[in-house]
Amino acid sequence: MFYEETPPPPGLTRHIACLWVLREQSVQPDVRTIYPDGRCELVFHRNAAPRARQLGGEWRAQPRALFVAQFDVAIQLSAAGPIDCVGIRLQPAASALFAGHALDGMRNQFASLQQWAQELPTSASDSINEHASLLDWIAPWCARFQIDDRIENAAEFLDERCGLCTLAEVSAYAQMGSRSLQTHFRDQVGINIKSYARLLRLQATLRALDTGSASVADSAAAVGFSDQAHATREMRRLTGLTPKALRTLLANYRNGDDTMAMAAAFIRG
Repeated sequence: MFYEETPPPPGLTRHIACLWVLREQSVQPDVRTIYPDGRCELVFHRNAAPRARQLGGEWRAQPRALFVAQFDVAIQLSAAGPIDCVGIRLQPAASALFAGHALDGMRNQFASLQQWAQELPTSASDSINEHASLLDWIAPWCARFQIDDRIENAAEFLDERCGLCTLAEVSAYAQMGSRSLQTHFRDQVGINIKSYARLLRLQATLRALDTGSASVADSAAAVGFSDQAHATREMRRLTGLTPKALRTLLANYRNGDDTMAMAAAFIRG
């Protein structure tokens, strides 16, 4: 599997976190998993789009060009052929770039980009041209979308602390009342502050389990869980697995087990 992230040009950094390319030539029958990180994304499939498991348990093919809304559960995919796709990861404060006020009601959903944009870019054969095509297409959307400085500051404050801060601290930093901040944050990011902080802690825990040699208990404590039992409950709720099982799977992937290939690619960037 090949996965690569590249930064956006300076004029688009407030709207776009990164651009990425994902390719896998071999067709793997296993279900692949991606864990949520609090970012919405645009994904363009060059080959047959994979099937995604819906909340009700049924499997449905993704659109070729899709908007991935905020997820607070693991995304499960099943490839329909070799994977070849490019993506744009949005900044939290730009999550409503396409969906607008409908974003809060799209939790755990994929949507076809064609409902908002009829003219979609055609990807070229190499990653540089792919990104150039996507950037030319999305730049006018970014120019029309006004970033709320206060929500941007709140998200950056949470990011820098991996979610380990209180609502009062975030409100003070953003210079907004707590109630107003909660409302505007949910409208523009797609989830509330508590959920966003939980996803940041999830990602911090996954990185700690993947790269660190500390015990599960110490890894959990380092990212703000009160104890290992708390970490186990939270990780099981968000990923379906315990921290110990996740560490084993990530370690196995380093040794050739492809079960965690896609999750590991996104975790490691």
